[in-house]
Amino acid sequence: MRIPSRVTAFAAAAVLPLAITGTAHAAPQPKRVIGPRVVSGTTPFPGCTAGGPGTVSPGAEVEPWTAVNPRDPANIVTAYQQDRWDNGGARGLVTSVTHDFGRHWRQVVIPKVSKCSGGIYDRASDPGVSFSADGRTLYAISLSVDDFDPNLGFVTSAILVSTSRNGGDTWSDPVTLRRDDDANFFNDKELITADPKDPKRAYAVWDRIDDRFSQPVWFSQTSDGGRTWSTARPIHDPTAPGATDPRFTIGNQIAVEPDGTLVDMFWEGSNSSLDEGDWGHKPDLRKKASPNAPIIGNRIQVIRSSDHGRTWSAPSTVAFPSVAEIVDPDGRQPLRTADIIADIAVDHHTGRLYVTWQDASAATSGAGVLISSSTNQGRTWSRPTRVDKTPASPPQGNGQAFTPVVDVSATGEVAVTYYDFRRNTPAPGALTDYWAVTCTSGGGACAGNAAKWREQHVGGSFDVTLAPIARGYFLGDYMGLDHAGSTFVANFAMTHPIPGNQQDIYAAAITP
Repeated sequence: MRIPSRVTAFAAAAVLPLAITGTAHAAPQPKRVIGPRVVSGTTPFPGCTAGGPGTVSPGAEVEPWTAVNPRDPANIVTAYQQDRWDNGGARGLVTSVTHDFGRHWRQVVIPKVSKCSGGIYDRASDPGVSFSADGRTLYAISLSVDDFDPNLGFVTSAILVSTSRNGGDTWSDPVTLRRDDDANFFNDKELITADPKDPKRAYAVWDRIDDRFSQPVWFSQTSDGGRTWSTARPIHDPTAPGATDPRFTIGNQIAVEPDGTLVDMFWEGSNSSLDEGDWGHKPDLRKKASPNAPIIGNRIQVIRSSDHGRTWSAPSTVAFPSVAEIVDPDGRQPLRTADIIADIAVDHHTGRLYVTWQDASAATSGAGVLISSSTNQGRTWSRPTRVDKTPASPPQGNGQAFTPVVDVSATGEVAVTYYDFRRNTPAPGALTDYWAVTCTSGGGACAGNAAKWREQHVGGSFDVTLAPIARGYFLGDYMGLDHAGSTFVANFAMTHPIPGNQQDIYAAAITP
């Protein structure tokens, strides 16, 4: 992939918003987006042949996750899948690192999470990164898989955590939190959250398919900066004992309240009519065998812990979402998006929680972006409010909005980013753009009043039909969004009409 000069307009201008941190009552600043700029590079695995069978897309990066150093906001790291396979995972995981708020970016391979990166596993997937409270430790989590069987798929799955003590410039060898070498079990969709006050603590969470085909939530934590981890264990089982219709959780993510309470958010559902999975391992909960086989009983849930994860509450329900499955509006071919992945953020001053997701009931197109908030650590939630500004369209038309992520700035502003097709034309391809809506009102006004949100264009247009195929055109199940003061930093994927360089990760700085 070609990388533009790192001394860019993005870098030069993006430094300025960092100085405008202000307060929640400061005079409004001009709304602006700086960027987007490419931050990914050429593949570091050009000669690697490990990982088959399947079709790989060399030079295609997908699914970024972003962390800003809380003690040094110029230090930003985004992790992503490098060289995506069509049937699951990638050749490896790579981070793009800057120490000067975007003037220069450097690509760093996370070592030993896949064979292409010097490890023992065929592939790696689902990256997440998070900085410790003192900025001295950066955590990276990965899902690594191995031992492909034509009838069973990947027999081995493992959750790994790596650490960096220099802002992402180098990485330790990974520590294994959980490994299964049995095709009846599969670890999936992990994320990691460093405690924003205790610099030694971090929390890892994921779902694990078991031999009942349930998907309980699993958890592990460190209290010594990642040197050791607690024995991984289940903390919530969505399937009642003896139930004949097993339920799943997916998209687990922990937010930490100002008083240290952990809030794990996840999507929970059930599907008794399933098709073959993305990993060739288990029937995929996100792909139905027929359009008339709905995912039953969807809920976005949270569970809480006030003792660093030793004990957990019963679930509280955020919302009852309707699954929004996205298609390109011209060819009606599927996109793989955050159809059953929600996102959570917390205001570290007030403790207010925000959850966003794409929902079929929110728009005539069959896909709009909703948000809900909680002021009591997730026990109760506000009525969902639509916040995207995508124009209306018929079902499966240009008005589909998808893959939202949410963040709260240090001064209480809320941002949600997402894709849509509003600039698409009848010409070949499916033009796609990336957008941000921001709310500076704070508190309940943001989650309860659509008029309080203002939209900015972040990136595009680009043709999503050039994206790598992974059960549909694939940009990622999630994107990256963090903040430096009152400035949001977004990382997201866009395509190119260039063979061997079909997709890159971009960065943009967004000032509310």
